[in-house]
Amino acid sequence: MMTMPEMQSRYIADMPVLIWDKHFTNSEFQRLSKYHGVNGYLDSDTDEVKGALEGLSSPNNRYMFDDRLNNGKPKGGCITCAIIGNGGIMNGSRKGQEIDAHDYVFR
Repeated sequence: MMTMPEMQSRYIADMPVLIWDKHFTNSEFQRLSKYHGVNGYLDSDTDEVKGALEGLSSPNNRYMFDDRLNNGKPKGGCITCAIIGNGGIMNGSRKGQEIDAHDYVFR
């Protein structure tokens, strides 16, 4: 997927999704400080980021799709996910099998 030019311009393959203080280094801060958004540290102070990360529990994986990566390349094509809210609108929809067919389900 990341060999496709249109994907290279949209995604950063080694952008951590789940990070905590164990992974915080000055070099990682410098690398991510040029990006906006949830995983970027642009306009953030080093101490502010480090302090916030120290308050988080340790996740199992640094990257969301660790088990699907092999040398930085996805195995077997695109990764799919389903995001399900808690409003109950899906209750009785009979979409369970379709939802569970995704690689990851976020509820």
